[in-house]
Amino acid sequence: MTMRFGAGLALLLAGSMAAPPRVVAQELDRGAAPEQIQDGWRTAAPAEVGMNPARLEDLTRSLRRGQHGNVHAVLIEKDGRLVYEEYFSGRDEAWGADLGVVTFGRSSLHDLRSMTKSVVSTLVGIAIGRGEIPSVDTPLYELLPEYAYLLTGEKRRIQLWHVLNMSAGLRWDDNDQSRAWMPDRLLVEYVIDSLIP
Repeated sequence: MTMRFGAGLALLLAGSMAAPPRVVAQELDRGAAPEQIQDGWRTAAPAEVGMNPARLEDLTRSLRRGQHGNVHAVLIEKDGRLVYEEYFSGRDEAWGADLGVVTFGRSSLHDLRSMTKSVVSTLVGIAIGRGEIPSVDTPLYELLPEYAYLLTGEKRRIQLWHVLNMSAGLRWDDNDQSRAWMPDRLLVEYVIDSLIP
């Protein structure tokens, strides 16, 4: 199933600031709404939400010229509607292995890593604002009661802000691919076990 990613984000830049992207030959009408597909996004033409289509065309041209580095995708959401969706070609990697130049599209998968921290932090802020999480000072064992048996001793002192700031004390190897295929429950246990007591 084709799906757009990044719900709730005003602007999503996926990629790094490495080599400039190659131009994708497809020319789209920046004044038109992105294609409406069955993925949960409502779309709108930029002008419908007060955006200037000419500015979006300028953005597209500058991205295609490589002025912003190795950008793979840009999605812009305004007023709950997707108004801009564009994909580019550029260098990519998976688990540290160079994949070369890849032509990206809405069904392309990305090795996101650090970008995920920004998304998760935003979602945690929303959850705190809604009262679904008390605060960033909440101990991890209170947020994960089904794993409290693993959060013992010094691990009980770990709070949500430690996790959000990457200061929880994890022993971690980004190149260890063994956990890539773990079921969710085992992955959570693996991560908790990786906390330095």
